Amino acid sequence: EKEIGPYLEKVKAMIRDAVRENLGKSAIPSKYHNFFKQVVLATAWQESCFRQFIVHEEKLTFIRSYNNTSVGLMQINERVWRGIYNIQHLRWKIHYNVGAGVDILDHYFTKYALPEDKALTSLGTDGLAACIYAMYNGGPGQFSGFLKRRQRGKLYKTDRHFKEKYDWVKNNEWHRLSICLIGK
Repeated sequence: EKEIGPYLEKVKAMIRDAVRENLGKSAIPSKYHNFFKQVVLATAWQESCFRQFIVHEEKLTFIRSYNNTSVGLMQINERVWRGIYNIQHLRWKIHYNVGAGVDILDHYFTKYALPEDKALTSLGTDGLAACIYAMYNGGPGQFSGFLKRRQRGKLYKTDRHFKEKYDWVKNNEWHRLSICLIGK
């Protein structure tokens, strides 16, 4: 419990560095840079509670998704992204995992969301953040899927949970991290 603050600051600094490096080569317009950093931080919170490793059966190991398909802090799907990212590095190198997650979020933002001017305007920044996360979580088909869910007012639980984390990041409510790390 006493190490949450220092741990979080190290992880946030690493994420900010990965975002800065990505934005140096990205097509994301500068007006979205701070927004994109917030999306990345909220995604890391949603996906793993900022954890790369856990202790399982008295051994340190990389964190896995509930269905054993995704790994690490950014929960990169090993099947979907095989051949693009090194699986062992995704598992054991936190910087590499974060960099891959930032690249993937950038991909969904620039390839699917940015070209849709009309959708961008109607979504606003909160809706855009949730839409990017929906694609990160479920693939590019979730762009239209999220828009339909939002229009009908029938968001998935994951949509609502991400929105919560995104709001916490925007409002600097980092004290809430203890909820997922230690259950308080």
